[in-house]
Amino acid sequence: MSKESAEELDTIGSIYETGLDAARWNEALGMVAARVGATRVMLHDAYLSRADALLAAHNIPSMAVDLYRDRFWRTDPWNAAVRAQGAAMGNVYGGEQIVNAETLEASEFYREFMNPMDVRYTCGTVLQDQWRGLVPPTYLACYRPVARGDFGRGERAMLAGLVPHLQAAVDLFWRQERFQGLDPAEIAVLDRLAVGVVVANQHGRVLYVNPSAQAILHRNDGLAVERGRLTSASVRESWRLNRIIGSACLPGTATPQSDGAMAVTRTDSSWPYLVQVVPLARGRNAAAAVFMTDPASGASGPDAPEFRTSGLTQAERRVLDEFHTGLSRRQIAARLGLSPNTVHAHLKSIFAKTGATRQADLARLGLLRASGPASGARPAGPAPRTRSITRRRMPAHATRPKRR
Repeated sequence: MSKESAEELDTIGSIYETGLDAARWNEALGMVAARVGATRVMLHDAYLSRADALLAAHNIPSMAVDLYRDRFWRTDPWNAAVRAQGAAMGNVYGGEQIVNAETLEASEFYREFMNPMDVRYTCGTVLQDQWRGLVPPTYLACYRPVARGDFGRGERAMLAGLVPHLQAAVDLFWRQERFQGLDPAEIAVLDRLAVGVVVANQHGRVLYVNPSAQAILHRNDGLAVERGRLTSASVRESWRLNRIIGSACLPGTATPQSDGAMAVTRTDSSWPYLVQVVPLARGRNAAAAVFMTDPASGASGPDAPEFRTSGLTQAERRVLDEFHTGLSRRQIAARLGLSPNTVHAHLKSIFAKTGATRQADLARLGLLRASGPASGARPAGPAPRTRSITRRRMPAHATRPKRR
């Protein structure tokens, strides 16, 4: 094996080690710099205002790194141009392909960040161009001074050869970073659930999405992950959803009584998604699990409890409609003007008639009744059986009651 090939393999190995140990980024970026002839290298995601944002650098003073995190990432003309022009992910660009020299040298970023470090030329790539699951938009920039001249075609090609490995390492880094609060056995169980599950950390950032939740989010018809947070198509519902998640992430919140539930409107006006947030045991990152159910899917088909409410009495429906609000039985009794024993009897009857086995099932029933589809359509499945009613004719000799 040639020395060139051995150095390339060492660089690739060092890149992948960063996915398991964030402290290795400096070393890996130093090896990237040596391969492409750069004096300084910086890797960062596009939104450094986040508490968990990634920013790693080689041969850049810590004070300059702090300034970039606090201020200059917003004024970096290269970042702004990449977003505005929609630079293709994975392509390698010379600095002037994105920002011309005149614009760069007139910028505050050049005067106060690049020039003091004696760097003028840039060669960079877009490792991730948008939020993809757990991975934010991520950029890599290589710098060198005027004395070294601009990056040549061969050096850009060398960087292009490392891009796939850098992309894989960034993806591995985020998975490792965000799964640190989750047990592998728990992840294996969640992966097999038919119900969608999203796990968020104490900052409300998405840590994990199981396959069922990925399928729901892929539809983009009401729920999505934007900039690392779970959102709804409705601004008002997004605000409420994140408030519920935030409440579940508060210290000391780890009991079922703190669960929050809501319905999320879908853009196609079909039955809403049902979302329930449950506090998790306090780990390094994990803080809340968000369960999402699609009533129109097979996972919540016509045999599910929410489709068996036709046999309830009017009084039982009134109790059910209050149950999803999170009130206690005594509070429901006071609100409806009933005794607690009467509410208990109604709930017992509701459990028997609907086949529900847990209070969470009743919450889902209440949510469905409170926020059915705007179009009036039912979820997929057989229509409910109805009983035809014929109006009897009154005997000729019968007299109708007089209206008062």
